[in-house]
Formats: sequence, C-alpha cells, structure tokens
Amino acid sequence: MERFLQPKRFDADPDAPDATRQWNHWFCTFSNFLDEIKVFNPHKLKTLYNYISPAVFEIIAECATYEEAIKTLENLYVKPKNEVAARHLLATCKQEVGHTLDHFVQKLKTLAKACNFQAVTAEQYRDNALRDAFISGIQSTEVRQLLLEKNIPDFQTAYDTAMSLTITHQQSSLYQNCSIPPYNPPRTKSDYTKRFGSSHDSAMTVVHPRVPGTGVQVFVLSSTNVRYPSLFLFLRFGTALPARYFIAVVALCAADLHCLSDFLCRYIP
Repeated sequence: MERFLQPKRFDADPDAPDATRQWNHWFCTFSNFLDEIKVFNPHKLKTLYNYISPAVFEIIAECATYEEAIKTLENLYVKPKNEVAARHLLATCKQEVGHTLDHFVQKLKTLAKACNFQAVTAEQYRDNALRDAFISGIQSTEVRQLLLEKNIPDFQTAYDTAMSLTITHQQSSLYQNCSIPPYNPPRTKSDYTKRFGSSHDSAMTVVHPRVPGTGVQVFVLSSTNVRYPSLFLFLRFGTALPARYFIAVVALCAADLHCLSDFLCRYIP
C-alpha cells in the first residue's frame, strides 16, 4: 500500500507564487506516507532527505532533527498572510470572463481562508470594518504600505500609526526645504547696481584699501533697499586675481551667517 502513497520529490521554488500551495500539498502526502510506514519505525529525517531535491536539501542540511527541518521549510515556503490585504482581495474579487459561477464561488472560498475570520462581538466586527476601510481608502500609498507591513490589529492602532508616519514625513520635508540657493555674485559694479540699487541709495566706506599679501580691497556697504537689511562685505581682487566683485551677507540671523560662511569657503583663498 505504501507504494501507492509515495510522494513525489519536492522541488518547489520558494519564490514561486504558488510555493505555499505546493508545500502544503506535498507535506500532506509525505505525512500520509510516514503514517503508512510507521510500522517499520523509519528514521524520519533520513526519509525526508530521500524525497526532496538537492536544492531543498541544502536548506535543511544543518538541521539536527526532523521537526527542525520541517519547521525550517515551513518558514520558507509558507508566506505570512496579511489579514487586511486578504479581506480586501475577497471584497474586490470579481467573476472573470468565461468562468462559471461555481468556479467563482470556489475562488471566493479560497480567498476567504486567508481572512482569519473569527467569532467576534459586534464592537470588534465594527472596529475591524473601520480598520479595513481606513487602510483601503487612505490616500498615501507609502502610509498604506507601511500599515500593511505592520499587520495592524485594530482601527485605533492603524490611525495612530498613520498619524505618526504623516507627522514624521512632514517634519522630514522641513529639512529638504532648508537648503540655501547657490550664491551668484555680481561680476561688475553695474551688475551690483542693478541688483541692489544705485550708489545714491547706499553708503560705501573703505575699511581697508588693500589687504596685505592678498590683493583684496575690502569695503563695508550699508544699504536700505537690499534684500537683507544688513551689512555687506564688498570685495574686489587686485591684479593677482581676476577682477570680480563679490558680495557676502553679514547679518544678525543664523541664515545670513550661513550665507557668509558659504561665501567665505567658496571665494576667499
């Protein structure tokens, strides 16, 4: 009799879409086979080796017992099922073209197996319905994906998790919006006049005609019609360097100080 119950050699790909179905069927036939030959008191682990492929054997080669080997294979082939996603698939399942009503009903029953339906109170049923509708209808695909990964048990947990993720995303976007645009200095005095106003609107005083050893002329400019109402350093390189005008902000706020630091790092040797 045992000859007729011998299972085929198991060689399923763990990443195959139907890997769980193949494993469940094979393990059922293998268990029936072991029950049939138990009168011979077989070594279960060695018997298992004989009915799996070399690729599957490598997965359990280091397992010391039959129970450990089966547990390892189950963890690999039996994919965890998400209750919320399974119920969504069941609720949105449609009869396909060419399929009979019996085929459609069988498909619904198969999908229902993963939904983890249990006897619950009316309040628990309402909470589960709210959770499923909340996750299904939420606008952010990123938040929905994270909620499905966490396998949320109830509506309140789903709501709290979604709010936390949303706030974190908003706070993270603040860091992206804090970048300071690159500084584009005026190349001539006329460019400076066009950007910040004429010399009649500003007062320029030479602090140091030329910095010794650098060929740099330093001016301090106080203006009332510039973007930042603060002091400016107006630098002009001598013949040793290209004759360009550079402007750096010197102000009393952190953002302007950052602009000054960025300018000094870029243009001051």
